[in-house]
Amino acid sequence: DKSSGKDAVTSFQKLAEIDQVDGIIGGVFDFIAQPLFPLAEQKKLTFISPTNFYIKGVLEPGNQSFVLYPPLETVIAELRGYYTLQSKEVQNAIIHYQSDFGKEITRTLQDIMNTQGKVLIEESYTTIGTGDFKTQIIKLKQQNVDTVFLDMLDMDIISFKKQADTLGFKAKIITYTTFKDVMASTKDLGVYEGTTMINWEVATKGFDEQYQKRFGKLPERGAVNSYKAVYVLADAIANATDKTRVAEYIASHSIKTPLGIVSFNTKHAIDSTPIEIVEVKDGRLTN
Repeated sequence: DKSSGKDAVTSFQKLAEIDQVDGIIGGVFDFIAQPLFPLAEQKKLTFISPTNFYIKGVLEPGNQSFVLYPPLETVIAELRGYYTLQSKEVQNAIIHYQSDFGKEITRTLQDIMNTQGKVLIEESYTTIGTGDFKTQIIKLKQQNVDTVFLDMLDMDIISFKKQADTLGFKAKIITYTTFKDVMASTKDLGVYEGTTMINWEVATKGFDEQYQKRFGKLPERGAVNSYKAVYVLADAIANATDKTRVAEYIASHSIKTPLGIVSFNTKHAIDSTPIEIVEVKDGRLTN
């Protein structure tokens, strides 16, 4: 899909009409999955987006679609305890990609700040993989920001860190599972010392070890749920009477995968997901 909603639609139509597949897994980002939900309804073809959350009003699966995460706000709210431990003088900010996903994170973090009588300083960006974030960092530095949440992809986090170091911006970084991409491509994790990650892709130690053995690196963002999605779709295709009943089978069954049982609620999302908050200490990621 080339990280493009337009290309995602073209690819979906090709798979549905030319390849005549029985189901599709994809839509890594919210803005890619959004146009595919109605398309799945139109084509009566099952679509699973393994890396997306349910977001009321903007990212709601239809009868033919599923997401492998619960409501995003419930997951981000797990950071409430972390922010509560801060002193009242700490200035918090977020830099997010301009998407509904980033906006929902911002809204939830602002709710957390409101309970503490704080204001969340917000900056956004619109181009993935090519920004240097100089303008945003200068603004945050001028406002004496102590902690910044990054809603960014792997190369963007790396670019942000390099620019922050160049500009002498020493704020603590908080991010999410996208940091796994950084970990997979960074030899010295020590340069990200103090970075905190809210990890909603908790897998068994065995999965991480087998993945590293096979591919020569730790699992990147999306690996865990994409693995689950393959098992869910394969099981449904094998047991449904025809391709038009695949989504119906998924919605009404608990499906066993090597990483646990997958069951969807009436919103075609997951009720909850394991979450851990970890930090880079002494060059290692620790709880």
